[in-house]
Amino acid sequence: MIERIFQRTDGYIEVSLQPDKKYIACQMLYSVGADSERSDWKPASVYPTLDDEFVFNGCDYIWNEAQSSGTVRLCETKQNAIWWNPYINIGSIQAEVQIKVSFITVDGDYEDTGSVSVESGGILYLYDWPQYLGEAGSANPQPGEQKWAISGQGRGSFIWMKHKEQLPSIQVPLPANGTYAIYFGMKNSGIHFLARINDEPFTRLITSGTTDCLNFSNYQ
Repeated sequence: MIERIFQRTDGYIEVSLQPDKKYIACQMLYSVGADSERSDWKPASVYPTLDDEFVFNGCDYIWNEAQSSGTVRLCETKQNAIWWNPYINIGSIQAEVQIKVSFITVDGDYEDTGSVSVESGGILYLYDWPQYLGEAGSANPQPGEQKWAISGQGRGSFIWMKHKEQLPSIQVPLPANGTYAIYFGMKNSGIHFLARINDEPFTRLITSGTTDCLNFSNYQ
């Protein structure tokens, strides 16, 4: 069922599927390591499409299902590929990764495996919230202080509104030149805010509360 697995120039892992197999759905799992028989399989954060408008066209549940469980519906699509963003799951690890895809088709259920060497060059993680926020952030903000709450450490850290009050804007430095796709990782719920780079006009970013991860690749 898997025809080819490779890493694209944008960093995504593309899993090409054999055509004309009457697919209904599939689930993709991954494992870091070389032994597929003893691997600890985990759901891959898969994109059901690379169309930026997919979520906004009422398909947020399908998007969230692919992101959270690696499940993609194929019965009403003509595509013969799914796409995995490995940086969401394994960060900047460079390793040989095992791929397993379970298929539901009109003719029965099937399973196929493969492997791919994942590279992570050119990826920037921006998560140093104490530095970005300065006095506007705190581990335990009090009512009336108008500060963001900072929880966790390292790449697992996140910021949130502890008290319902007006909070200051957030400025994150971008130590890079060129064109980048920007991802906003949400611990839960959806997003609804304004964002801009330098003095450009603000762009409104909004998804429903069921969307886990939004790839807003037009914002570069």
